[in-house]
Amino acid sequence: MVNYRSFVLDNGLRVYFKQNNYLHSIGITLGVNYGFFNEKNTENGYAHLLEHMVFEGTENIKKKDLRDILDENTIYWNGETDAETTDYTFKALPSTNFKVLFYALKEMAFNSDFPSTNLHNEKEAAINEIHGNFGSEMSLEGAIARAYLFRKNTNTFFGGDVNVVNKATKTQLLDIYEKYYSPKNMLLSVVGNFKEKEIKPLICDAFGSIDKSYNKPEIAVYTGNINYREINMHNFNPKKGQSNILFGMKLPGASNLYSKSNTARASLGYIRNLLTSRFMENIRDKMGIAYQAYADMQINKNSGYLAVFSQVKSNNLEKAENMLFDEITKITEGEFPPKAVEDAKMIANMDLLEYIDSALEHSKGLSDSILLYGKTPYELYKEYANITLDNLRGTANKYLKTKGDNNSVLLVSS
Repeated sequence: MVNYRSFVLDNGLRVYFKQNNYLHSIGITLGVNYGFFNEKNTENGYAHLLEHMVFEGTENIKKKDLRDILDENTIYWNGETDAETTDYTFKALPSTNFKVLFYALKEMAFNSDFPSTNLHNEKEAAINEIHGNFGSEMSLEGAIARAYLFRKNTNTFFGGDVNVVNKATKTQLLDIYEKYYSPKNMLLSVVGNFKEKEIKPLICDAFGSIDKSYNKPEIAVYTGNINYREINMHNFNPKKGQSNILFGMKLPGASNLYSKSNTARASLGYIRNLLTSRFMENIRDKMGIAYQAYADMQINKNSGYLAVFSQVKSNNLEKAENMLFDEITKITEGEFPPKAVEDAKMIANMDLLEYIDSALEHSKGLSDSILLYGKTPYELYKEYANITLDNLRGTANKYLKTKGDNNSVLLVSS
């Protein structure tokens, strides 16, 4: 069992610990409940640009000095913007000067001043990342599918709209920063080889004095009904002789899933794995008409999405599409392997063991799981222990879509 210790500062900042002295490093994540799904279209890219600007210096620490502190006191540091969170992750050694490091993190989170002289360079860096995100085989279809299902700008899923990022002003960014970067909207997690009695007072000293106003984030996530749509991307073909098929399904966010079932999220996780294995086995390995095939799933606090993807030989496009929907239909009708429940629990246990063996991944996962689901990673994996075959069948029948169903979209690139 993975036991976490936690406390809440007077200003509302939640802090979670997991001391594990078998590990050689320490993972630290400062998570913010704000990501690209929180943005209005007129702010598309602000979350990503904010993530860059937080490393550009504060009212009390210039950029060079801040970078020196991070380089000298961590062996890895980075920021990452996702659907409904922004994470600042750090990997450190037990010998780290945590007093200095926590002071720097506090300054970044609450006292960044977004110097105008650095804004242009970080806009360019963010825009380069946006362009780079167009590179994967699935990225364009996936972005279009999610944009349709959630009524978002397609550029949302690449890190922002280039034009919006280019026009962003320091004042606009500071307004968003003041609104979302509040102790009550954040979580600090520390996992790995440390002594809690030594680090806890340093965290209290560094972050306890912060007293900022807090506005509840306005979540701009469309949760209404979407009509089924088919999109043929005739002018987009990654490689000659190949075609892509992506079928995207809108799912409830974690807040809605948990209000109806305590096993739906775990059941959907197993169904995602089952879809991947069946696609790989039948469409690729047995029939030899697909180059790759898999399912992808994201369930956030307010949004959920499941997609099945296959890259196929163009002359077998229709056959592959039919097989893809046949596999989905079998699951929606309750066809599961004889040991589906045992397999789901085994996979969950293996994933948890791999997960807690990495201080950095553990700290990031801990932060995200609390912010998005209100549960620790162990509690999330523990959900698998309660799965029954009826749960799997009920979840598949309720949430899985097939061709023609509302709240789904089919994209074909040929």
